[in-house]
Amino acid sequence: MVFLANSLKEKWLSSRADDFPNIVPLIYEKQTGLPIWPKAQQELIRDLAQKTNYKMHAQYEQELIKKYWQEWIEPINAENKALSNWKELVDECICDAIDNYQRDYLNHPHHYDTFQKALAELLNLLEIPGFSRILIGVRKTITWPAKQIMKLGRKKQLAADNSQELALLNQLAEHVLIQLADKLLDNAEQPYQKHSWKEFSRLLRSQRQNILIDFTYAASTYHTSFQKDVEATAHHLYHKLQEQPFLLNSLRATRVTADAVAIALTLQMGGIGIHDFIFAPAILAINALLAESALGSYLQKSEHNLKIQQFNTVKQNLFVNCISLKLLALPELLSTTNHFNISSAQLQAAANTLSEKRHGLRLL
Repeated sequence: MVFLANSLKEKWLSSRADDFPNIVPLIYEKQTGLPIWPKAQQELIRDLAQKTNYKMHAQYEQELIKKYWQEWIEPINAENKALSNWKELVDECICDAIDNYQRDYLNHPHHYDTFQKALAELLNLLEIPGFSRILIGVRKTITWPAKQIMKLGRKKQLAADNSQELALLNQLAEHVLIQLADKLLDNAEQPYQKHSWKEFSRLLRSQRQNILIDFTYAASTYHTSFQKDVEATAHHLYHKLQEQPFLLNSLRATRVTADAVAIALTLQMGGIGIHDFIFAPAILAINALLAESALGSYLQKSEHNLKIQQFNTVKQNLFVNCISLKLLALPELLSTTNHFNISSAQLQAAANTLSEKRHGLRLL
């Protein structure tokens, strides 16, 4: 305490011409949190009270706060600006990932296979009543070895493991985190925000693996559940075909002759790629029949609607609800002892009180 008082006296005398006042060090009790006033200086508090001009105290207090207000809140504004910039960075990277998903999968002529899987499901629905059991038995006996037949129940898992879409989604999620890490390094030297950016970078590194694991699981869950939408599209097409018996019988005849269902089943099991499926003679024949029929426009509309539904599902369930929300929640993990944690709304409320209220803000 003596050292602090001497230091304060030295600074006072170096910058002021008036006498150095009496200093009373107040020691706080740890348990009660109350100050302990030295017994030898009990009279000083009474002298101080008599010398204080309470009428001018509030005015001087407000003048002091207003004079240094902008300077005092500059670090708080910088912290809030960093939080705002972080949200902008996350939104920008997520938007890039969504655009890349649409370009590299949904609109890619060689990678998009969801609607082809709907057509494969449609082929299964085209079985001729009463004839399907015989065909299935013949295919299992002649076409498929016993080992492959035992794997039929795993077709969804195999299809997921070989999915071009899942591979791309996981790559995009990883790219989002890499892109964010690079941008954080670029912003790390900004005045006042340097500490915040370094903290964001540290949190991103520590949470990176967990975010990717959660995204991979969510993507796999989405891929499996979306097969119901694919099957629903196939059933809609089949019901539409039932309205045109001639076209339906033509497709059934083509399917029986070419045995296209064997190819469709192989696609669903992951045994062939989408290119082999699309360019198989049987599939080309059936696609040609559908495209040239009165259902051609309905076929295109069904594909378009399935793409929109798939885009919206991936955007909301994966990129927004999964990865974006986790990234935006990272600042909540920042240490409360190293940050002000004063929101822009709270700061604005304090500024309004300072300028609008009669007594403004009060110093404690």
